[in-house]
Amino acid sequence: MKNNRKAVSERQLGILDLIRSRGEARVEELAQIFQTSLMTVRRDLKFLEKQKLLYSEWDTSEAKPRKYYKRTAYGDQIYASLAQQWREMSAGINSLIGGNEYE
Repeated sequence: MKNNRKAVSERQLGILDLIRSRGEARVEELAQIFQTSLMTVRRDLKFLEKQKLLYSEWDTSEAKPRKYYKRTAYGDQIYASLAQQWREMSAGINSLIGGNEYE
């Protein structure tokens, strides 16, 4: 089944949020959390890196090197802006429907 753009965007925002809360993440962890393939997560991470929202670095301190993804300062700014827009939109919708009675 082909991903629609909304699902992809939501997953990418979820990746940014998860990396914000954890500080870093690996492809395997993200694929498990978002219940998607490694290839799909790699595509998302590549896209987010091209947008300068994430960067990757290798940890070679163990026998098997591992690649970790972290948010850039720009990624932090963009995420904060999107989160603020979401809060404002959510508050507006809640006021239109009469508060939290539909949650």
